[in-house]
Amino acid sequence: MKQDVYKKVTDTLLAALEAGTRPWMQPWNAEHVAGKINRPLRHNGQPYAGINVLMLWMEATAKGYTAPIWMTYNQAKELGAHVKKDEHGSLVVYANTFTKTATNKETGEDEDQEIPFMKPYTVFNVEQIEGLPAHYYATATPPILSQAERNARMEAFFTATQADIRHTGNRAFYAIGPDYVQMPPFEFFKDPESYYATLAHECTHWTRHPSRLDRDMGRKKWGDAGYAMEELVAEIGSAFLCAELGLTPEVREDHAAYIENWLTVLKGDKKAIFTAASHAQKAADFLLSLQPAPDPEPDAERAPAIGPAPAAVAEDPAEIPPDRGGISQSSPPSTGARNPERAEGGSVLSFPDRGPWGKAAYRGNCSGHVYRALFERLRPQVFTDPTVGSGTSVEVARSMGIEAYGLDLHSGFNIIGQRILEAVGKPSDLVISHPPYHNIIVYSGQVWGQEPHPDDLSRCATEEEFMDKLILAMKNQRNATKPGGYYGTLIGDVRKNGQYSSYQADLIARCPKQELRAVLIKEQFNITSNQKTYPLSLPRIMHEYLILWQKPHAVTVPTPPRSDPQSALFPL
Repeated sequence: MKQDVYKKVTDTLLAALEAGTRPWMQPWNAEHVAGKINRPLRHNGQPYAGINVLMLWMEATAKGYTAPIWMTYNQAKELGAHVKKDEHGSLVVYANTFTKTATNKETGEDEDQEIPFMKPYTVFNVEQIEGLPAHYYATATPPILSQAERNARMEAFFTATQADIRHTGNRAFYAIGPDYVQMPPFEFFKDPESYYATLAHECTHWTRHPSRLDRDMGRKKWGDAGYAMEELVAEIGSAFLCAELGLTPEVREDHAAYIENWLTVLKGDKKAIFTAASHAQKAADFLLSLQPAPDPEPDAERAPAIGPAPAAVAEDPAEIPPDRGGISQSSPPSTGARNPERAEGGSVLSFPDRGPWGKAAYRGNCSGHVYRALFERLRPQVFTDPTVGSGTSVEVARSMGIEAYGLDLHSGFNIIGQRILEAVGKPSDLVISHPPYHNIIVYSGQVWGQEPHPDDLSRCATEEEFMDKLILAMKNQRNATKPGGYYGTLIGDVRKNGQYSSYQADLIARCPKQELRAVLIKEQFNITSNQKTYPLSLPRIMHEYLILWQKPHAVTVPTPPRSDPQSALFPL
């Protein structure tokens, strides 16, 4: 019989709540983290997200695990280790969507429909596994800070959010109308940690404002389902935030009343906790995204990441969750860095497999791990791909909780002749394209459609025309980007008949020099040239460039009405 994942997870949470405990308030006594909350990590050091965090926290508490690292049976096996006899794994889930083509009964036309699915899989804590490299079992040593240093760090974090925080009265709350957080004076709290944990809770509420995450859970009055859901989001979101900040979440005085409200909501909707955890993760990520990028550390002083190189362990695609990512061979957990050149991981992207995202129907779509790595670095709230192809980038973005839009010739959008900003209806934090190359793989009339399209970049008569149109596309992307946001493209070089053309160099030369922020090298795998023989002995081109520019903060971008609300949007 097919397992009902929603019911199983919800029933586990209900049992904990009915016992008078909050599952997200339990695993702080781990020896590995000196009494502080810790996010569960994958074998490669990447943190889990959303509902998987709650599920693994509950498992760690129930079974007494103190190590934060989890992996699948196959991952352990490929590391030369084995799961101990009679050990049972823990459930986590992989949530995504697939596209199904169906006939519209009213129009008689075929339409793509987005079908969500959730797949459970099993992981084991490293304490259940023997034979792993020693660093998997190492006890983390948190930095020793004075109380003054900790307070200064917390103050800097919440100041960077630019939230309006007022200190008065004896109640802590967020007022959405006037948009401010009220906190009792610092001296009213039993200790600084209680103050900052409470502030984390209220700032999680602060993210719901329409100008931020625009989260509306249907709240009407105290105690109703919408109120209970928003409080659940704030509770879980602040726990996620405390995991990043090294805080212990605060137990509220109205503990019992809130638990009663949550029980009512969870018993009425087995998917409610999944929704709440998703919104909570978005809220925590939003607050982290507001932080300035950390100063780079010298390589010799940089602490080693937990776990081996991701490339060292082959993963079963069925076991790759949506919040898996990789930037380099030793990617540490995300620190909230927003600038690519300051993010951990370096400037080389190397992912041999496509991952579980998108389809190979449109050649040229790169590995979904590339987009995943980019989103981990830049943390966009709104992402647009104006040459989306089979939809890989949009699938990855949505699996990470990012609002994403995909446009393409095959969905009725022309990046040369139509404005991205008008098609989407709002500016984006990140606009990335992966356009077809000139005269390499012919797109319109071959890969897609019956007739050549006049603005198809792959059908330009000359390289000069191709580059001129590519510049128009980049201007279109820049116009669709928020001030301070990033725009860019994934493009490489070509060699035909011995003649080498450096598209990336030409593009960089013609785009605003003062806005260039990063050039990442992406290795190419499974390319057709590997099966061909060439007369020249020169090295084959086996890489592309992901080029990023940043739009200046001083530029004002209007938000126009959507001119054609649906026809141009990729139907994922």
